[in-house]
Amino acid sequence: MGKEERGGIGGFVAFLIGMAFGATLTLLLTPETGKETRKKLKKVLEEAHDFAVSKAKETLEQKKPQEEKEEHESESSN
Repeated sequence: MGKEERGGIGGFVAFLIGMAFGATLTLLLTPETGKETRKKLKKVLEEAHDFAVSKAKETLEQKKPQEEKEEHESESSN
């Protein structure tokens, strides 16, 4: 894994952490009942989960052709 790939994944993780932190902080500081806050928090966490899953799938789909190419090149050089 190259330095650029690690930075991209690290940046993505940092983005997710920041998004979760910001959403949680916003929900906790909003003057609503506990039930309403929990409902909103659940919705935000579900959306964050769906976003993370879709990005993970997208990343895996992008990596697959690269890995196949590298595998083919290593077989060809042997």
